[in-house]
Amino acid sequence: MAGNGVSDHGLYISTPSVGYINVTIKPVGGLRADWITKTVKNDEPWEYVVGTGLETQIMKDSQTIDGVISRSGYIIEAEGLTYVSFRLNSTVI
Repeated sequence: MAGNGVSDHGLYISTPSVGYINVTIKPVGGLRADWITKTVKNDEPWEYVVGTGLETQIMKDSQTIDGVISRSGYIIEAEGLTYVSFRLNSTVI
């Protein structure tokens, strides 16, 4: 994602499953030690905070991007049906 005036942002991971399922977040370009696994179910979603501002694993400053961006973003793996959304707050009105 590229933007300007972005403050806090993160991933919201949920499932319709009434039982727990494992979900793993893998940073692209990261090591296995960087992977994070957590269980979720329909009434217990996971709000994973990525960071604040620009130049995080998922956000880049739209005014400085030039060319291909690599080693950014996340791979989300789950043992069942899972919904993932990217949420952010902006300082721009």
